Amino acid sequence: SSGLHSDMYIEKFDLLRRPRVTERVCAGFVRAFADARVDVVVGPTTGGILLAFETARAIKQADPNATVLAPGTAPGPLGTPLDFLESVFQTGLLRYIDAVSLHPYRSERPESAAGDYPAVRRLIQKYAPKGKTIPLISSEWGYTSVSITAEQQGQYLAREWLSNLAEGVRLSIWYDWHDDGLDPKDGEHHFGTVHNDYLPKP
Repeated sequence: SSGLHSDMYIEKFDLLRRPRVTERVCAGFVRAFADARVDVVVGPTTGGILLAFETARAIKQADPNATVLAPGTAPGPLGTPLDFLESVFQTGLLRYIDAVSLHPYRSERPESAAGDYPAVRRLIQKYAPKGKTIPLISSEWGYTSVSITAEQQGQYLAREWLSNLAEGVRLSIWYDWHDDGLDPKDGEHHFGTVHNDYLPKP
């Protein structure tokens, strides 16, 4: 925990050094939420992908009809991190997930993300189990109105969704619902579709 939700902190990298313990912990996640009627689980990036892998495997063993999305990658300096995705897919993750989750953040226009999707789909085709179709989803993506105008931000929202639909990305989640803060220079405070006080943006 980061400290926001619990007074206990467990360093995940200490856990990940012990694969069998990691497997048992992830199976415990599934048991703990067995009665919660969870619809979707989204796996995090970096070291968390190992937790996502074991959790996805345990979920599918417990409920083959559960929907699991991973890995929730953010772009690097060269766009979508294809090397990272390939290394993750090589682990066999695609056997246990139902969609590949991307965070296609960028400073360029929304339509530029369309250039990344064919390469990701080629990797999916290369490593997915034979006969399994795995779609792409955009599970988090937005633009801050510190870098562009609020008017342009609104236009980008519509263009992002339309561009993704045109590229066969059936689910797009905009980040963020409302501005998280008031600092006019902090980009993280101004990803919202409305202002911090919920008043509409232009």
